[in-house]
Amino acid sequence: MLTNRELAENGTWIAAVTWLECAFCAYLSQDSELIKPVEPCPHCAKGGRPRRIFPDMSSDRLLEMISHFYAKAWERVDDTQEALVECLRKTYGRAYGVEMAVSAALEAQRLMRASDGSGAAYEKILDAIRVGLDVKSREEASKVYVPLLQYSDTHEEHQVVVLLTAAMLERLFGELLLRMFVKSSNDWEKARGVVKALRGQKDREKVFAGLAGVEFAQAMNGAGPSSFHASWREIRELRNKFIHGLPFVIHVSDAEQAFELAKDAFDVFAHLHNRLCVSDA
Repeated sequence: MLTNRELAENGTWIAAVTWLECAFCAYLSQDSELIKPVEPCPHCAKGGRPRRIFPDMSSDRLLEMISHFYAKAWERVDDTQEALVECLRKTYGRAYGVEMAVSAALEAQRLMRASDGSGAAYEKILDAIRVGLDVKSREEASKVYVPLLQYSDTHEEHQVVVLLTAAMLERLFGELLLRMFVKSSNDWEKARGVVKALRGQKDREKVFAGLAGVEFAQAMNGAGPSSFHASWREIRELRNKFIHGLPFVIHVSDAEQAFELAKDAFDVFAHLHNRLCVSDA
């Protein structure tokens, strides 16, 4: 099984998570044979018209961008860790492993965050560096005090992954609501106007509940990972904090969480679509 990084670096994986939509009943399937218009739909048994790709090209492009920036984020982490290891090698004249170097940096930063600014607190940080890097004295440890505290494994690409994932999920939800409205009214223009006028996730989930007869979080049960709805809420809150002036709120773990959501998103919304938007055969 591929890791998230291997998946992001694989240019073909996004095609594997797209679906084909029946032109007659709107049923979604991942059966590759349905690329042939003559093949009958497994839901309505009709054929003869080309299938549409689900989701639309905008969502597909967003997932491509998420994948690109996630892979780039890992490359930036590699470069940063290599630079830290090289700094230690030049300072002490011996090789350090990445794990040891990063561990020393993170421990020094943890102690700095808890520091009261006193001399004793400073010495405690130096002692941690001395032990973590196996150097002889606080004086030796002080030589890498600044590089260790400046080390960061979070880069702009991690932030972009979170922001784009939030945007993609909102687009997918908007498209789901649009199709639900169309199924109930068969009026595309009216449906687009209603969905476009909605402001915020709470309004969207309220409208969803009215159309589906069930709360959105409950409807997602069985559509994907049980943590999907809660994780989406956390990513959405991070995006909002970032936009409202907290640029350092997004970290590596948040980008990982966002990528997990992104790679499951098409399947989750496809299952919701098949449950709520397909016409009777």
